[in-house]
Amino acid sequence: MRDADIRAKLLAELATAHASDADCIIVEEMGVWGGSARIDVAVLNGSISGFEIKSNKDTLDRLPSQMRLFEMVFESLTIVVGDRHVDGVKSIVPRWCGVILAKDLGEELHLREIRKPRRNPNVDRCILAKLLWKEEVLDLLKQSGLTGVNSKMKARTLHEILAAQFSVRELAEQVRKKLKARADWLR
Repeated sequence: MRDADIRAKLLAELATAHASDADCIIVEEMGVWGGSARIDVAVLNGSISGFEIKSNKDTLDRLPSQMRLFEMVFESLTIVVGDRHVDGVKSIVPRWCGVILAKDLGEELHLREIRKPRRNPNVDRCILAKLLWKEEVLDLLKQSGLTGVNSKMKARTLHEILAAQFSVRELAEQVRKKLKARADWLR
């Protein structure tokens, strides 16, 4: 069972689960932290949810550092693991983080939720704002009626200004809207 096998099954199940939600988009390899880290699968609907895959062929060496990055961005986070890593993952990730077991049943791969994800209490507004491109941030700031911002300002400064304008929940809603409206995810 490889990462690609788990990913294909996860994508199929997520597509089925969200088939009736025309406002939902599923993104593979979504960059966070300015693209310096990537989550395997992100679901953007009523929340920003991340799914990180750790197959039996992977190690968990990078998971603690990935968690420090991902928990500042995703409102909900789930680790999808091969049976070899269940105990290790449960000892690394916080209790609010979901865990799904990927089990090879011979001819079929089965995904079973071991722990349901809960709302992440650690989302950082500045890091969340950094999911947006500079033009998107400027647009949101102008929509909110803020004056004195312009395209000559550094992106980092604009992200900080945006983060200060909204609560975490309000900012997450605005970020989701902008991300869903994107036509080009590969910039």
